[in-house]
Order: sequence, then C-alpha cells, then structure tokens
Amino acid sequence: MIPRQHRRWIIYLISCLLFTFSQFYRSSIAVISPNIIEDLNLDARDLGLISAAFFYAFALMQIPVGLYLDSVGPRRLVTAFSLVAAAGAFVFAVGDSAATLILGRILLGVGMACNLMGPLKLITAWFSPRYFATLSAIFVSVGTAGNIAAATPLVWLTDWLGWRTTFLFLAIFNLVIALLFYWI
Repeated sequence: MIPRQHRRWIIYLISCLLFTFSQFYRSSIAVISPNIIEDLNLDARDLGLISAAFFYAFALMQIPVGLYLDSVGPRRLVTAFSLVAAAGAFVFAVGDSAATLILGRILLGVGMACNLMGPLKLITAWFSPRYFATLSAIFVSVGTAGNIAAATPLVWLTDWLGWRTTFLFLAIFNLVIALLFYWI
C-alpha cells in the first residue's frame, strides 16, 4: 500500500499526464490531417468538423463537470471521463469515415473535459492553499508538453507506425493511466 502522503503526489503526477493527453489530443489533428485526408479521401469541410468536434464536446461538458466534481468527486469523475477518452482514441483510430472520426473526437472532447478542473479540485483538497498557485502553474506547464508531443514527435510516430496504430497505442496508454489514477 502506498502511504497517503506519497499517494497525493503520485496522483498529482498522473493528473499532469492526463492533462498532457488533453493538450495532445486537441492539437494532434493539425499534424495528422494530411494522413487522414489521404487515407479517407476527406475534404476541408470534413476535416474542419473532425477538428471542431473535440472542442464543442469539451466546451459543452464544462458545466456538468463543475457540478459533478462536487457531488461525485474527482476520483470517480476523472476516471470515468478518462475512460471515455480512451474509448474515443480507439474509435478515432479505427474510424473509416468522417462520421466515425467525428464520433471519436467527440468522445475525446468529453473524456478530456475533466482533466483540468478535476486535478485543480484535488490540489485544493490535498494541499495547503499557499501551494495552489505553484502546483497549478506546474500542472499547466507540464500539460503543455502535450502540445509539443503533438508536433514533431507525433510526425515521427505517424511516419513510423501510421496514424491509426499511433492512436491505438495512445488509447491503450490513456486507459492504463486512467486505471492507475483510480487504483492509486
């Protein structure tokens, strides 16, 4: 069993990783769009809808996330939403049409909707208020590594594995991280 004082730091680091996923997923479509267009013969309209689906779903979930964080709690809510995101990455990876990719991106947007406010709620519950600004700034800074990963590293991965296999691996990794978040 992990001692309580260590658990909060491990959960904090896992939360940083989940937020990194959120930043990655929101930016990744720009890098893989040439691959998707070629693979599925999409036009600019389709690509715009695929890209926007994440942001609309993410935005629409913000009010329910805020309400449920207080009643359900961050542990169950972040886990559940992160599982939805893993499913979204899987649907996106196996998608064979614009509609399926849009569905995958909607699930990703819903799934990532809790990965900012949920961890911030945990920071307020587990750490002294005097550390909130520092821990939240570190959290957001680490999360922006997702934007960096969605650039050149994603290009390398998609060149090596293809965009579908890359997103299948991301779905698995996202699933493992979500389960670790709940378990720890």
